[in-house]
Amino acid sequence: MATVQGDENKKVSFTQWLFLIIIPLVLAISIGFIVISLLDLNPGAKIKEFANQIPVINQFVTTEEEAEIERRENQLEKQISKLKDEKASMEADLSTKELEIDQLKQEIERLKHQLDQTEVTSAIDNKDNMAVAQIVSTYQEMAAKNAALIITEMNKTDALQILRALDETKRAAILSEMDPESAATLTEQLLK
Repeated sequence: MATVQGDENKKVSFTQWLFLIIIPLVLAISIGFIVISLLDLNPGAKIKEFANQIPVINQFVTTEEEAEIERRENQLEKQISKLKDEKASMEADLSTKELEIDQLKQEIERLKHQLDQTEVTSAIDNKDNMAVAQIVSTYQEMAAKNAALIITEMNKTDALQILRALDETKRAAILSEMDPESAATLTEQLLK
């Protein structure tokens, strides 16, 4: 029985502590908080500031300044991410443009080579035209019978080129001096 009475005393003493100390303490803190709030002293900020100075508790409490720093940090991280995306996009555009520049450089080189070839061909054609003009001038001065003998022995392409360049009267005289078969073949070729 003595142990039952001891347990009841312990229960009473805990209940007494609850009603006599803990509840009035919580009530006093609440009333104090309300009064300070009514006086516009912002007790939440003061409590956070005070709690932030306590070594272990400061890890769990964030002040407005820390919240602002964290918000600013998140904002800067988003901005960094956005800038990284823009950089990646610009790098992709740059590599595309570099490829395009390389292709254009190759095209320029190809066109320069083609222009050089055209100039060489043009120079050769000019030389050929000058040579043909000189030969035509020679045949123009030559007797029709001699010119006919020489032209019948030439290859058809050169013979046609010379005959086309001669004036009509000289051409007619040379063709009349040729054998009919050769004259007919060359005339047919002249018409094409």
